[in-house]
Amino acid sequence: MNLISTASIGKTFGVNGFVYVYPFSGETKHLMKLTSCQASFPDGKEVELKVEKVMTHGDNLLMRFFGYETPEKAKLLSKAIIMVERDKAARLKKGEVYVADLINMELVFGDEKLAVVEGVSDGSQSILLHVKTYSDNKIRLVPYMQPFTGKADVKTKQIPLLMKELVEV
Repeated sequence: MNLISTASIGKTFGVNGFVYVYPFSGETKHLMKLTSCQASFPDGKEVELKVEKVMTHGDNLLMRFFGYETPEKAKLLSKAIIMVERDKAARLKKGEVYVADLINMELVFGDEKLAVVEGVSDGSQSILLHVKTYSDNKIRLVPYMQPFTGKADVKTKQIPLLMKELVEV
């Protein structure tokens, strides 16, 4: 299964088992159409969820899931990540990639392959790529933004590195 992280589940809302849902993309259209998804918890546990109802409350998106119709049960979903199939995730605009697609891409400087992306984390200004260098097998952090990197190419599975010194010893 090729799932994409699409939103996080927040605290409960009201007395009918609704929870706040925070989309990672800022878009809600795809979430409004969901009928099922997978919840991935910080402890590694995963649970299949059936969506009972989706609605908005002001600028907030609220969801209720079958089997979690009380605030006490819904609270158990707090801090979970909503995972969906690619075709149910937010549509990509031209030049965009899913963060999940950055994993295992190679950082290249010209024709030289320098490192492979092993993970990502949120930085203050951009995503930080956790790259393992081919020269010494060390992990280094590279901001995924100009002037450090170019745009990822999903077809070649490469990310142009614009500042080679970021991965050199």
